[in-house]
Amino acid sequence: MKHYHFGEISSTNDYIGHLLQIEDEVVVTAEFQAKGRGRNEKNWFGGYRSNLYYSYGKKHKTEVNYEELVSYQFVGCLAVLELLEAIAPNISFRLKYPNDVYAKTPNGWKKISGVLVEHSFSGDRCESSVIGIGINVNQREFPIAEGINPTSLSLLGIETEPERLIEPLSGNIKKYLELSPSQIFEKWSNKLNIISKIVTVSNKDGLWQASKLYPTGQLELLSLDTGNYIFVDNSDSIRYELD
Repeated sequence: MKHYHFGEISSTNDYIGHLLQIEDEVVVTAEFQAKGRGRNEKNWFGGYRSNLYYSYGKKHKTEVNYEELVSYQFVGCLAVLELLEAIAPNISFRLKYPNDVYAKTPNGWKKISGVLVEHSFSGDRCESSVIGIGINVNQREFPIAEGINPTSLSLLGIETEPERLIEPLSGNIKKYLELSPSQIFEKWSNKLNIISKIVTVSNKDGLWQASKLYPTGQLELLSLDTGNYIFVDNSDSIRYELD
């Protein structure tokens, strides 16, 4: 698998799309992203050479179904979680629905990584999939962003460099992609540990209880006020306590 590294790039997810026209499987990393982005078109801010800016891309030679495509996000989250737990075994890390990884600090849970998965289609057929990952490594100061309270490995007392994370992260991704979508979903849902948690939804009133996860990535919520059910997914913003 080829690996391309850049000093400065608009976004590793953007550039890897061009490479997948000539490569079947590829990793792109950068020392800085000028236009890094997260879920729902939010910006991903990071300092120069401070963090890991990473994308894994795979070209699909055969048709893939919806659950296979959804599982790429689960794979990205699981791969990051396993990497961080290996680097810092004395620190607690948690997956947070739908695509973040948090670390436990003396001041509570704080975001340390985010995953952004994008698929390219030609008509109804998916041609390629990209797992974009950002991990805060050595950054110690962060811009203020609503609803985000970040940390980094350095702030957690873990000293390492972003380039040392690339090979083990790629290995984790490859390992999880060898599993079936149902196996990936089971591991992700077990690590997520959200069922029965009390949730607030950004565009809904009241309190909700997480009742069921689906292999499509959807989360079923039960209203504690009305008893009605709704579904949320990757496009929705929810909040809940990780403990």
